[in-house]
This record gives sequence, structure tokens and C-alpha cells, in this order.
Amino acid sequence: MSMFDEIRFWMQVMTDAERTVVCSPELESRCKTWVDARGMGHLITVKVSQTCPDETIFLFDERGIDAEMRKAMLAPIRLGGGA
Repeated sequence: MSMFDEIRFWMQVMTDAERTVVCSPELESRCKTWVDARGMGHLITVKVSQTCPDETIFLFDERGIDAEMRKAMLAPIRLGGGA
């Protein structure tokens, strides 16, 4: 494996580890403080949602969701019908 391949591999590992936290406005500072205190600011993005229930935190793999959406969009359409 060349040095370029190894760098590309580890960059992919880091990108695959990225996550997004969605929380209520009341929890924003606590979530950001928790992430920053653990040195994970480059891996975890904290987003605020006004519709997120209080005391609830959602963790998403946005790249995984995007990949599944692309996969679904490229899948052949199966029309229902009689057997």
C-alpha cells in the first residue's frame, strides 16, 4: 500500500466517524461543552432544532443517511401488481 493510499484510507475512516447531534435549544451549550471537552469537535457537529423535545438528543450519521437515499433513488422501481 502506498503512502497516498494509506492517507486516503485514514481520511475515509475519519469521515465515516462523523456524526451530528440534534438537540433542543436548552441543551445546546451542554452538548457543545461535552463534545469540546472530549476533543471531538472535528467528529461531532451539534445542531439545534426548535422542534426537538426537551431533554432529548438525537444522534445521526448524515453521510449514512445520504448514502441510503442515493441507493434508494438508484434502485429500480418495482410496480405493484397481481401475482
